[in-house]
Amino acid sequence: LMAVGIFALVSAMAYGGLNSVLKTSEHTRNSSEQLQRLQTGMALLDQDFRQIVDRSIRNSYGEEEGALVAIEGGDPLIRFTRNGWRNPAGRPRSTMQRLAYRLDETTLMREHWPNLDQGSNAEPLRLPLLEDIEEVHFLFLRDKEEFRNWPPLNNTDENPGLPDAVRITLVTGPWGEIDRIYRVLKIQ
Repeated sequence: LMAVGIFALVSAMAYGGLNSVLKTSEHTRNSSEQLQRLQTGMALLDQDFRQIVDRSIRNSYGEEEGALVAIEGGDPLIRFTRNGWRNPAGRPRSTMQRLAYRLDETTLMREHWPNLDQGSNAEPLRLPLLEDIEEVHFLFLRDKEEFRNWPPLNNTDENPGLPDAVRITLVTGPWGEIDRIYRVLKIQ
């Protein structure tokens, strides 16, 4: 009887330890997957913003739209043209791509169109990029001035071009505030 009691006590302790190890392993795996999703999303965001190019487009109404358009609190948050869209299949299309980012509840969505100049029924392809995003803020820097909208609201130029840099601030639930600054290369 004594041996059965000791065996039961040791078994209960072993089960408690095993249960603790399993919970810790699951928590570590979930955190690792969450970090991997964040890193993948940030890598794509980095790629997009490092390759902004000064190429305006025609929107679905046939009107000219600037190379970079952002209105604080707007939907989408920002639209721009980027270079470097790979074409491994060799399809007849541009290597430039028109992108938009929007916040859909707590998910940062990346949208792109198959063509730069959009037809009347052009629908973007949507990709959920980052989850648990509470806020997204853009700040545009030009000649040591900061602007929350691009082109600046007091802009009088017909074509304001591109800012010198774009600062992105993401407020996330699990990771806090993430801040990135991208220098915009102005290639002619």
